[in-house]
This record gives sequence, C-alpha cells and structure tokens, in this order.
Amino acid sequence: MIAEGHTVANHTYHHPDMSRISDKAAFEKELTALETLYQSVTGQTMKKYYRPPQGKYSESNLQMAKELGYKTFLESRLCGLDAGSATIQKGSIFQASDAHPPRRDRPSAQYFSDQRSDSR
Repeated sequence: MIAEGHTVANHTYHHPDMSRISDKAAFEKELTALETLYQSVTGQTMKKYYRPPQGKYSESNLQMAKELGYKTFLESRLCGLDAGSATIQKGSIFQASDAHPPRRDRPSAQYFSDQRSDSR
C-alpha cells in the first residue's frame, strides 16, 4: 500500500468512543499504542493522520490530537466498498476494516489515500 502511494493512518488501538475520553494521557495512549504496533510490524513510523472511531469526538479531542501533531479527518470524505459501490473518487479516504469475525486482540486496519495536493 505504501509503495502505491497510500498512507496508513491512526484509528486508535481499541476503537473506543473517543468523545468519552477527556484525559489527555488516556487519549494519547490510544494513538501511541497503535503507532508502536505499526512500527514494530512495518519498521516504519506512522504518519500523523487520525480519524476518530465511529466519527465520535469532542472539541477537546480535536485539540489533544492537534497537540500530539495529528491532522484529524472526519467522516465527510469517507467511503467504503461495503456500501455497494466500488467507485472511489480521487482524494477520498478509503476505510478498510477486518471483514472476518470480530477480533478484539488487534485494531481494525484503516487506509487513507495520500493527501497530496494533486489529489484534491
């Protein structure tokens, strides 16, 4: 995926309702746990792009993400193949979740298109 020009972004480790997390340490742990796992698996540093699980967030979440160096993406440009359409427009965010039975021992995979200026 990365070789094709895609960016793998952070969607948290446990996939909680982030709007209920007001403690900065707990918020940071959700993001850094996935960063650490990603680096251990790929040997690369995860880019600082983030999408809140279920699209739920609070204003303080947005500020905490910003303080941690993240650019937050919300639902407006999200698309997926399970919606009955295989059309993905340039610049869209593509969400790929594990389609197998639920696995709580690992986070869902989230893939985001490269945010190059030519994709807008």
